[in-house]
Amino acid sequence: MHSFPRPPGFVLVWNMNPMIRRLGLLTLVLAAWGCAGGNRPAVERTVNAVTAPHSSAPPRHAAPDPSFVNLKWGPLLLAPGGTGTAELDVVNRGEQPAGPFRVAVYATLGRVVTGNRTLLGFADVASVSTQPQHVVVKITAPATPGSYAVGIEIDDQRQVPGDDRSNNTSGPAQLLVK
Repeated sequence: MHSFPRPPGFVLVWNMNPMIRRLGLLTLVLAAWGCAGGNRPAVERTVNAVTAPHSSAPPRHAAPDPSFVNLKWGPLLLAPGGTGTAELDVVNRGEQPAGPFRVAVYATLGRVVTGNRTLLGFADVASVSTQPQHVVVKITAPATPGSYAVGIEIDDQRQVPGDDRSNNTSGPAQLLVK
C-alpha cells in the first residue's frame, strides 16, 4: 500500500494486490479523514479502473505448443459403461502450427490420475494454428464401480515435436461410477 501526498484531510491510497494485478485492475481507495473521534475514515470508496493492457498469457514458444482452455465436463455420475463428454477449446501457444495429435481422457481409481491409468476416450485433432478449436471427447465409464480421478491430456502420444508438456494436462475431476 502506498500513500500519496494530498491536501490536508484527504489521503489517496493505491493498492495493487497480486489478485487484482492479475485481473489488470487498480484499486483506488479514497478516504476522507478528520471526522470527530480522531483519524478514522469517515468515508471510504473503492473504484476499480482498468490499467493499460498487458498479456496474462504465457509467452509463445517458437515450436508448436498445443494446450487447452474452457474445459467443461459432462455428467460425472455414470453407470458402469455409461457415456459422457468432455468439451474444451484446443489452442496453440506456439508460433508454428500444431498437429496432428490426439486429446485423451484418462481415469485412475482414487483421487489422482497416475501412470497406471485407463483410457476412457479420445478425439483426433488434425491441426490447430492461431484460432482455438472446439473439441468434444466422448468418454465411456469404467466397468468397475468406484470413484475415479479423470483428466485431459493433450498430445498424449507425443506426436507434436518440441511441445511444452507442462501445459498439456488438466487437474483431476472426480467421476463416480455406480
